[in-house]
Amino acid sequence: MEPSYRCKLPPNTLPNESIPISEDGNGLDKCSVYTNYSNADLTNKTEKCPNGTSFSGSVFSIVNEWDLTCDKAYLVELSQTILVVGVIVGAMLCSSLSDRFGRKVVFLSSMLAESVLGCLVTFMPNYYSFAVVRFFIGVVQQGMVVAGFVYLCEIFPASKRTIPALFMQIFWAIAICVLSLIGYSERNWKNFMYIISVPLCVALPLFWFLPSSLPWLVAKKRYEQIQNYVNKVEKYNRIALPEDLQNVRKSYEGKGNEALIKGGDDSSNYTILDLFKSSKLRLNCLIMCYIWCVNSLVYYGLSLSTSSLAGDPYLNFFLSGLVEIPAYIVSAFALQYFGRRWPICIFHTIAGMSLLIAIFLPGGRAETVLSMIGKFGITGSFGCIFLWTPEIVPTTLRSQGIGIASVGGRAGNIVAPFSSYVVKVIPWLPGVIFGGMSLVAAVLTLFLPETLNRPLPQTIEEVEGWTRTLTKEEKMKAKARELGRNEEEMKEFQKPIDT
Repeated sequence: MEPSYRCKLPPNTLPNESIPISEDGNGLDKCSVYTNYSNADLTNKTEKCPNGTSFSGSVFSIVNEWDLTCDKAYLVELSQTILVVGVIVGAMLCSSLSDRFGRKVVFLSSMLAESVLGCLVTFMPNYYSFAVVRFFIGVVQQGMVVAGFVYLCEIFPASKRTIPALFMQIFWAIAICVLSLIGYSERNWKNFMYIISVPLCVALPLFWFLPSSLPWLVAKKRYEQIQNYVNKVEKYNRIALPEDLQNVRKSYEGKGNEALIKGGDDSSNYTILDLFKSSKLRLNCLIMCYIWCVNSLVYYGLSLSTSSLAGDPYLNFFLSGLVEIPAYIVSAFALQYFGRRWPICIFHTIAGMSLLIAIFLPGGRAETVLSMIGKFGITGSFGCIFLWTPEIVPTTLRSQGIGIASVGGRAGNIVAPFSSYVVKVIPWLPGVIFGGMSLVAAVLTLFLPETLNRPLPQTIEEVEGWTRTLTKEEKMKAKARELGRNEEEMKEFQKPIDT
């Protein structure tokens, strides 16, 4: 929320007599005054604020802190872009760290770092040091997102994965609503940062309570930890493990972690470049990067431009979060029963059409409603894309695949902050860009393979052999798995062991 400001005037000087009308004709100009604070000679000569800027209202942001007004107003949006650049670096760095040190370690460590940096940024003496800390906040933020989502996918079997992912996304929407309430009640940016940063310290005790990812332990051949993990599953769920999983456990008994020296790590033979060596995998990744880019551009563009919509900006931001909850619920239902391709195609079509139609309507309530419909559509796509991305990448490259897709998304994030500035100059342009790109993404989605009822691919060769839709044989195997699901659920944890 940008604070209100204008040129600081000498005592006993009336604004209407000393400040010219703004170029758009909406009120007084913010960045200039008449020469000598008077237009008595009718020459209309003006000058930039000679005595600095005067702020009004209850909002105290970085704009007030370092006088980021007029010629320096772009620095506000630049700080957001610097954050996104940090996010891009973090997406690449944290995906590699997650493969090397484990999902849990990177996820929780990033939460603690985010808490520390979020508080530290309030002590920065100038804008430049503030921007540096913002960059590192972006880096560790991706440790939470990338490692966190891979961790979520790997600690739940495929048949149970949709519901935890749904709850994660619903809590994201709830957090947006809560942020608007915090922003409404606390207008000082430093106190706001303390409120949202300190609770992340909850990550510290979770190091002792959360389990490691079983697929990661298998890939790293941590035999003793695998044994402990399987024993806990058997103990806390009060079940006897299936015979084949018991045999797997027996094969690990007595080997110990020293076997790492002999066994090595097969996943280390693959790098992010392998995503682009296979023609089909390369096409999948490029299309997925574009879809992520569009999702981020439209999602964050709409979120950051809510202040320009008619009505209270805090209420608009609250509603933009509230509309995400039904979008995530609908997307979870669609994923479960209609697959991945068509739901994402329809969600992008809803977003694109609503944003293009809004261009031809006068500003006001109708524009706000259509923007919220667009937010609903792009949020539904986000809800689907988070699950679809790891499903079209083989196990040996899954973290790198999510990382590169996230980089595509952050490219959209770099541009998104400037949409709130562009809409003030060319109101229709963001709608054309967002709507057009969403419709293109809707079409490209249909070129990707359907993954509903397909097991997670283990190798690049498996992805190469996929068709866009399930073959008759794959449908029969999926039906057989469905009928035997209750008896075979624990076998889903064995899939990474076979790699």
